[in-house]
This record gives sequence, C-alpha cells and structure tokens, in this order.
Amino acid sequence: MSTTVTRWLTVVPLLASVTFYLCVAQFSESSEEDTSSQDSYPYCSNGNGSTLCVPAELCVNGRINSAGISIISKRISDDDECDSFGVVCCEAPKSIWAKPTTTTITTANATTAYEVPDPDWSGQCGERNVIGTSTGNETSRWEFPWSVGLFTTVNIGLVEMELFLCGGILIDDQAVLTAAVCVQQQNRSNLFIHIGRWNINDANEPSIQVIHVESVKVHRRYSASNRVGNIALLYLNQSANTGPTSNRVCLPDGQNFKLDASCYVVGWMRNSAADGSNSLLKLEAEHADSDMCRNRIRQLTRTTTYQLPKEHICADYNDENASCGLVKGSSMVCALHKNSEQFFLVGIASHTVGSCKSNLAMDVFQSTQHYISWIDEIMISLNRYTSYYRPDPSNDF
Repeated sequence: MSTTVTRWLTVVPLLASVTFYLCVAQFSESSEEDTSSQDSYPYCSNGNGSTLCVPAELCVNGRINSAGISIISKRISDDDECDSFGVVCCEAPKSIWAKPTTTTITTANATTAYEVPDPDWSGQCGERNVIGTSTGNETSRWEFPWSVGLFTTVNIGLVEMELFLCGGILIDDQAVLTAAVCVQQQNRSNLFIHIGRWNINDANEPSIQVIHVESVKVHRRYSASNRVGNIALLYLNQSANTGPTSNRVCLPDGQNFKLDASCYVVGWMRNSAADGSNSLLKLEAEHADSDMCRNRIRQLTRTTTYQLPKEHICADYNDENASCGLVKGSSMVCALHKNSEQFFLVGIASHTVGSCKSNLAMDVFQSTQHYISWIDEIMISLNRYTSYYRPDPSNDF
C-alpha cells in the first residue's frame, strides 16, 4: 500500500501586519479573548480590477496570501501606485467573495436541483448519502453531510468579504468541531459556517445554511509548537436544520473498527482546480501503523528521539496519486465494517510533517476518541445531549 499522503496547509485570514506570522509559533496555550484585527485595504488599478494595496509580506506571486504560508517567497511587484513603504498592488485570491446583503437559510426539507429528499433517512448520526455520481476523488454533493466550511469576514477595499478558513465537522445541530489552529487567532465575532457547501468557490451555490458562531472552546492543552490539543468546538448561535443533506457525524466511544472498514479523509483543497472550482474531496485511507508513523516522522525531522503523542494518528492513503494540500479541519471518518454506511469521526486534520513535493510527507490527525470526554463535558455545560452524536446500537446500517 502506498504511503503517499496529502498535505494540510495553514489557513488564516488577511492581517495588516506580518507580526502574527512571526509570533504564532510562540503561543502555547489557548485563550478565549479575541486578539486579531481586520483592516481595510484600498483598491489599486494594476491587474483585473480585484487588486488591492497590501503589505508586501501578504503578497505571494502577485496574489494576496490568504493562507499565511510562504511568506518568505519571492515577491512580485515594483508598483508605484501604492506609494507607502512596504506596500504593493496585489490580486485578491479566488477563495474570497463579496458578502451578500441578505442570507437565506434553506430548510433541510427544501428541494432544489442539487438536493434529493430521502424518505428512508434513519435520523441517526453518521449516515452517508450517495446521491448522483462523483468522479475520481470528488464527492457527490451531500455525500458527507456533516462536512462544513468555516469562514470569517474581512474588509477588502470598502467591501466586506467572506474568507474561507478551514473545514469543520457537524456533531450536533448547534456544534462543530475543527482544528484549534483554525480559530485560535481569529476574531470570534466574525466566524460563521456554511452547511451544505460543496464547491467552496461558488458564491451562488444553492441550499446553503449560513450560521454564525456564538462561542469557541479551544482545548486547554493546545500548543502551537507540538500540536497537542489541536481541537476546538464551535457553538453556533442558532440550530441548523438537520436532515439527510445536513446531518451530524457519529463520534467514536469504544467501538471496534474492523480491518476491512471503509475510511475516508474528506475535505477541500487549499488551491483551486484548473477550472477555478474547489469541490469537496474524499480520499480512501486507513489508519497508519503508529510505529510506522513515528519512524517516518523521525526520518522526516531527523529526530531519533521523537515520540508520537498518544492523541495523534496518521493516515495511509490507498491512492498513490492522492491529492496534496487539503485544508486543516478536514475529517477522517470510518465505518465500523465494510457493509456499513454509518460513519464515525476518528480524526481531525491537524498538520503535515515533511514536504508534499517530495512525496514523503505524513499527515497527522487529532484522535477524537482521545477527546470524547472533553467534548462531552462542553456539550453538557451547553445543555446539549451527548447521545446526539452517538449511534443507536439497535439500528446498525
């Protein structure tokens, strides 16, 4: 089996200063306070009309760097129009679009050209839908109805825009799990999720539920340096309309997964496809042996004493040509056995060790099994039922 793996890249919002990027590795504990800020950037005329004057460290290869990576790459621009020192004219990324003036939340029972109601829906967690057809690693829409997009708002010129940050996973009609790194430095009041999102670059995609985040709980042991505790729970300010096309996933709680069980890593790419789309992808995977994972990371980091934290698991992909660059907060889900269509969230994409270009990288996930008590504790404090993300043992499908 190939151990070629995909890579998750950090996705953070546009900031007015490079200070955040230089300091992020120094944060070792979670904080409930908002520490980020959003500034407005003026338009400039260089390009196709979607260009802005931004700090040079935010412009990579002529495009605004919304992912917070590659900040030491060679910059393009000798612009005179942005006359402030260290400011260049740069194109806005395609993953940003204008915020609509009104938002319509479509109920789960509404039928569109993309949505097919299922009269046999069990109402249980983790029920996968296979509606229509999909090509290669691309999912069909609604196939993994717990996959949600996490967004924030930024000011581009004089317009408030929506910026895609990370993936997330619905576990309750009012709760989402994601990676802590996705939200740790965000302005919590600007966060919201898209339920039913498929093509992340289609601003007019129908049947999307847009719900704002009311509160964020980052694990108290979260450390940006070693990625321990890289998990966060987002509590929404209103309940989602759940159904076959917007359902919660199951969480593992002592289940024994068979060796032949179906497992997928599900998420969006950091970079769009050649046609400009960025649809939800699925990659067939298995749990990588922990010893193999540890040894591979030792090889990649040249650290012979490295020990894999007990809450970290690695993925081993069946496809030798597995895509590279899935975002953080992507999910690893497994069924109990090969004939089951009920899926459990076994891991949340945390980080990648090594270089994707070298095909030697190792994707690391936070094990949700390790954090189930923490999740239960928060949900109980919010007066939510922990049984909502646990399956009915009498109804195996």
